[in-house]
Amino acid sequence: MTPNYKAIVAHCQANSKVSETIVDQWLIYYAAAQDKVDKLFKKQLKRYSGASSELPDKDINMLISQFIGHSVFKKGGLIGKYLNHSQVKQRPAEEYGFLQYQAEHPWKFAFTVILDNPAENFFMMEDVFTGETYLLYSPSTTWTIKERGKILLWFNLIGFNGQCWQTFGPVVGYNSFDADDIFFFATELSDGVIDEETLIANLESNPIPYMMLLSGAAYPVTFHKEEELVQALTVYDAVALTMEGIEKSFEVEYTQGVYQLTQIGWGEFPYFNKAYYNELDKELVLQSTTDIGFRNLTRAMAKYGVEADDDPNIRVHMSMLTTVKKILGVEIILNEYEEYFREAAQPSVGQTEGINQLNDLIGMLLPALNAGQKPDIEAAAKKAGVDPETAREVVKMFQEQIGNRRR
Repeated sequence: MTPNYKAIVAHCQANSKVSETIVDQWLIYYAAAQDKVDKLFKKQLKRYSGASSELPDKDINMLISQFIGHSVFKKGGLIGKYLNHSQVKQRPAEEYGFLQYQAEHPWKFAFTVILDNPAENFFMMEDVFTGETYLLYSPSTTWTIKERGKILLWFNLIGFNGQCWQTFGPVVGYNSFDADDIFFFATELSDGVIDEETLIANLESNPIPYMMLLSGAAYPVTFHKEEELVQALTVYDAVALTMEGIEKSFEVEYTQGVYQLTQIGWGEFPYFNKAYYNELDKELVLQSTTDIGFRNLTRAMAKYGVEADDDPNIRVHMSMLTTVKKILGVEIILNEYEEYFREAAQPSVGQTEGINQLNDLIGMLLPALNAGQKPDIEAAAKKAGVDPETAREVVKMFQEQIGNRRR
């Protein structure tokens, strides 16, 4: 049976009207006065000043309201005690009834993708970490798609109104982050995140750093021709790597007990296919900057006794690495063995960049390119240690992607 979307719209609009009166215009300020939730947000926000300093004041204010809304209506939130406060009980019956219903149906943050758009402003969403599907009414989602084009992933605070879900606070769409990126971010944020369940628990208990992902939301996906640029990496323990004849497939370098194996024909931009083998610990790291490159690397390693999965354990977009560094204020090192060979290498004319150097270059270029400004390519290339011609190629890719997004 097809839902009566016209009736659901009327219900959603009535719900929004009550919510605006009791939540936006009163409860947000009540919670701030009673429990200093706004001050808690501002205090915690200082830890993420690298990201928050890039956000306009209007966005920060919307995030404060969203944080307060979540603190009140989340599972076990402040609404449990507020319903017994005399000031709350004195609100009109319709408003108090709204609060009671929300207390029984907790709000939650969700990372989602759109499965279907069955009617105007209605979306069938799927939570990428729980697999739950639900109907969302969101004119803001419609507007965001019209303004920014394809969105890979959505981040919303949602509440149930009895017929469908609605958002509260900013509707955030990411142009280049997917579920793997969010999981990577969560594991960098907390050692306690080991699976989807612990990620959701971390998000619900500590949403502010996830809110700061807004600072990288508009970064575009980057491609070289048909190949998407990512960081793909897997670490294997207790590997008995057969080195005999390996120079037929790989350029071999050695230092401090570690082999660097650069796959012949796949070692330069955009692939950077490399394997690192610690002969003492028997640890093997496979790394590439494209999906096809990683698959090709695993198949090349199979010739030398390594059974490797085509799907990497870590797959993260360059834009997320830039954003994590900005939010957490730390240098992200995915593969410590790279540093062994960077220290040992002697610079040469026309030397191309390594993977970390490419990340550094992108981190310097993204803000200016995303803002429509002309970056100083030569200066960025020199600072990152990247060949200027390759740097110009990277800039061209970004400009094409940003241009496609804005059309």
